[in-house]
Amino acid sequence: MTTTDLTAMDVALKDLALHELNARAGSPETYEADDIANLAASIDTLGLLNPLIVQKTGKVWGVLAGGRRLAALRQLVNEKDAKGWTMRTKVACRVLGEDVAAATAITVAENVTQKAMDPLDEFEAFARMMETGGHDPEGIARMFGVERRRVIERLRFGRVHPDIRAAARAKAITLDAMKAFADHPDQAVQKDVFDAMKDGYIQAWTVRDKLRNRGVKMGDAVARLVAEDYRAAGGAIAADLIEEDSILTDETLVEKLLMEQLAAHAESERARLGFAWAEALRAADYKALQEYGRVYPGAVEPAGEAATRCRIIADRLAEIDEMRDAAYDEEHEADEVPDIAALDEEYETLNEEYEGLTTGWAEADLGRAGVLAYWDQGRIATIEGLVRPEDRTDRKPAATGGNGGASTGGTGSGSDGEDGDGGDDALVLSDSLKTDLRTEQAAVIGSALAGDPDLAHDLLLFKTVADLLGRASPVSYSFGVTASVADRPHGKPDEVDGQAAATLAELFDGLDLRWWADGKSMPERFEAFRAVEPAMKSRIVAVALADAVKPTG
Repeated sequence: MTTTDLTAMDVALKDLALHELNARAGSPETYEADDIANLAASIDTLGLLNPLIVQKTGKVWGVLAGGRRLAALRQLVNEKDAKGWTMRTKVACRVLGEDVAAATAITVAENVTQKAMDPLDEFEAFARMMETGGHDPEGIARMFGVERRRVIERLRFGRVHPDIRAAARAKAITLDAMKAFADHPDQAVQKDVFDAMKDGYIQAWTVRDKLRNRGVKMGDAVARLVAEDYRAAGGAIAADLIEEDSILTDETLVEKLLMEQLAAHAESERARLGFAWAEALRAADYKALQEYGRVYPGAVEPAGEAATRCRIIADRLAEIDEMRDAAYDEEHEADEVPDIAALDEEYETLNEEYEGLTTGWAEADLGRAGVLAYWDQGRIATIEGLVRPEDRTDRKPAATGGNGGASTGGTGSGSDGEDGDGGDDALVLSDSLKTDLRTEQAAVIGSALAGDPDLAHDLLLFKTVADLLGRASPVSYSFGVTASVADRPHGKPDEVDGQAAATLAELFDGLDLRWWADGKSMPERFEAFRAVEPAMKSRIVAVALADAVKPTG
């Protein structure tokens, strides 16, 4: 059979139906919904590029080849945004005669022998549409009925360095590894990383890791902070189709501008608060900060305009209190009911202002303390009231020893320190800084427990049992269970059945309590407890809790 056996004809959509011999006639629902939508968008933009192959079946033309196109055409008829498509619209068809064998062969060839497009071919085709066809991502997205992000993703893959694409086509690297190179828009950088890795096994995650160190993405918090100054300084940018994925390639300039921003922020806070100095750090070094003291604001007596404003605020706060009380105590007409939410908001705002006017820093503290600004998890953070080690007042001069040396340890007092532990080289920390460090320590411990469920489980069991075993009157603050012999009164003690107590004593004797041996510290006991068999742990907890139960009434 040749193409001369097919006759060109335009047929109205209302006269077309899926042919019973069509390979998908029994399951047209197997067409992918998204696939049909994409095809409909393409037909609406470019027209029907391939005619349908049809054969006359009764009063309609049965579609042997082109079931997806027919479904897409019908979708266009039903779409309000698709103009000019009705069931009377005629579409290009090629008509086959009554040859049943030929009809069967055509539909099988249409649905079975078609080969899906190679992903690399698709990526490169999208790239050519933009680079040589004059299309932009938005136009391509409309043409194929897909999201702009999906088009851009394929465009980026299609613009990976040719040598890397060739390696993927030759199966020298995986498609995922090739895609990973698209994380950096500069083909020269891609090629440099590829050349450095090509003698080994290239994996997607290793590619991304190496590219991550070749500049700063515009979408990163650091880049957003310095982008304006970076452009003003003439910093090089590797442009990506998505602006936030563009790369600031001069990392030295990025770091310089970041430190300038940190320093400017520290100085602004210093000037606002009236401190003596300001510093900037790329990241907070908590070990180094242990040498610093810290002061905090306290209550101050406002004067002048501040005092006048405080009196006004106090009067208004009293009025709001009266209005809120009256709103709940009295009956009002519907139009006289006060806006409680507005009053609450005003109260909070005024109260915050009042606290700001009546709280401040001591002059002596302002004269020696400062502000530290640093970069912390995508933002500028500050610590106010730090006192440099040399300016701390909580360290006494060291006693001169036989070798004439001096010590910075010892005891002392002051707003930024606390008593030491007596060692010549002991580090003296202020109460405030110790509180800060304990908070940091608690956060680290909490994070570790959250990441290790087994450890958290054992610690919970150990804490419960240790409370119950380690106290004269057993108390577990974990559960609020308290008990002792004296806590178990009975009206007729002689009539109490002793079987339960005997059973409990027998169970207690059968427990493995070697981990609780005298002379062991609590950390040592915990380590030993962790090594106990799970079944025995459960028995220990059960017996300890049973022994701690008391009556309630």
